Amino acid sequence: MNLFDLKGKTALVTGGNGGIGLAMAQGLAAAGAKVAIAGRDKAKNAAALKALPGAIAIQADLKEEKACRAMIEEAAGQLGRLDILVNNAGLGPENPAEDVREEDFDLTVAVNLKGTFFASQAARQMSRRAASISVTILASLKAIAWFMMIGRPNAWRCLA
Repeated sequence: MNLFDLKGKTALVTGGNGGIGLAMAQGLAAAGAKVAIAGRDKAKNAAALKALPGAIAIQADLKEEKACRAMIEEAAGQLGRLDILVNNAGLGPENPAEDVREEDFDLTVAVNLKGTFFASQAARQMSRRAASISVTILASLKAIAWFMMIGRPNAWRCLA
């Protein structure tokens, strides 16, 4: 008995061209789903496809609502429909919190919050026209640690 059978299902993984996103895409494909990955970097997308036979890649920058909607529509169009959305794309400034510039902060919020929200919204609106959709949102403890470090320089030790 296979407890995780996704044969006949389709999935889109944002940030699926590396790290946890690529692993999620591989897991979904191994369970039988037809998979699309989305990422900003065309070369990383192409490299990820080598580890995902039969998958497709969509180049998308999720900091704008229009791009999120276009990504969902393209995935559904190429896959035939969209059953699963894994919101994995995310970024964050590499410098210490006290040195983050406003444009770094705005980019982080645009991708991590707006991108996740508008991709999920577009998927939900599309599912009203079709069947249903499962949406998964991944987050990182790095975000929690980063904000804690604003007031406590060694706060990251609390998370160990």
